[in-house]
Amino acid sequence: MSFVFLDDSEFLNFNFSWLRDGTLAPGGGPSESELFALVQKSRSGIGLATAEYQEAMHWTLQPAAFESFQRTLGARAVEYPDWFYSKLYQFFRILLHNALEVLGTGAFGDFGPPRTDRPWEEGHVFRGSGRTIDPSDLEAAFSFEDRAWEEFVELAATLGDDRFERIHELVLQRVRQRSSPRTSRKTRRWSDIAQRDQIILEGLQSDRSRLEICQKLDQCSIVPTADMRRRGQRTWSAAWDDKDSRRRLQSLFSKVQRRKAVKR
Repeated sequence: MSFVFLDDSEFLNFNFSWLRDGTLAPGGGPSESELFALVQKSRSGIGLATAEYQEAMHWTLQPAAFESFQRTLGARAVEYPDWFYSKLYQFFRILLHNALEVLGTGAFGDFGPPRTDRPWEEGHVFRGSGRTIDPSDLEAAFSFEDRAWEEFVELAATLGDDRFERIHELVLQRVRQRSSPRTSRKTRRWSDIAQRDQIILEGLQSDRSRLEICQKLDQCSIVPTADMRRRGQRTWSAAWDDKDSRRRLQSLFSKVQRRKAVKR
């Protein structure tokens, strides 16, 4: 699976929470550091921290958040599923962290471990580490129509040393449920995107021309992007022949090539 923006601070800090800002204005949601603080507070049973984390997941993973991101920071050559699965990985990574560092508590004013059991009172910038759910498991477990995260957030807040194992097993249960013939079709759209990116990467690495890559995408029946379809272009080759769409495709190819560095 290809993930995007995982080293992009603008992406990591672009989140929404209706509890913080009912208008859902850009910049009104919690930053990544604030999400770490919410998890820490949630584990300590403080106030509405658990509910606010749930709200942040719910609103940030919706298409409207992605559209706001594109409008606010400049349209990127990605589509909503890219946003959904990248954000989902970010939220689970923060939810499951088992080590936290606070900027300012280190020996030289850099990152260091918390000095108390209330790290949110020690600073404003945090980073965490720990075991994470395999991205392929997240892909297989969740559809980007999913909206219910309460069970995962509440479990992560109450469990102890077995937090990762319990949450991971819950994710794997969903994988098994969705792998049945009745539900397997729900994952096909994201699988197409992963296959698309792989074809593009292989073509670029083999020094094929952009047109040849487009022809390969057509041969593999990869669905054109939503932007291409809005322009009436039903094939990648047709989009390459259009002057305006060609620039967009070149941007997409460049984005995919750069994302290879953050594939997990």
